Amino acid sequence: MLAPGRAVFQQVGVNELQKEALALYARIIHETKRGDYGDFPQVGVDPEISAQDLAEINEDMKDQMMAPQPMDVKVTKWIGTDIVKLNGQYALHIAYVRRMDTKPLVRVDRYSFFNNNRLQNLTLSYRLSEAERWKPVLAYALDSYRVSR
Repeated sequence: MLAPGRAVFQQVGVNELQKEALALYARIIHETKRGDYGDFPQVGVDPEISAQDLAEINEDMKDQMMAPQPMDVKVTKWIGTDIVKLNGQYALHIAYVRRMDTKPLVRVDRYSFFNNNRLQNLTLSYRLSEAERWKPVLAYALDSYRVSR
């Protein structure tokens, strides 16, 4: 069962542990976190985060992700944090590579879109060994994503 404000998109058959579905891995997770009016910048407005603040956010995020994680997930490579503009909307982007147990390496890109009293997180992930297959699919999904006011 999904938590309110959370949607997961993945291959058909993963939840039923079908062997053919589990042979590949890609996932899109959308989460909405609610706050109070004005907690976050308006959608489409540059958050104007200074280089120093972004460096601090990067270090904080890296420390959080490098700390022990549930299900024996380990970040093997920290790629970084930046502010990106996608489809006219600004997002805080973090990227890293992780591994769960002895499973294959997975690239993770999380985009946090600000929307006044909401934070919309869009997480895209895929096995690095399947990058040729999934990168274009996930790029298409990201290109189609919009936060409404």
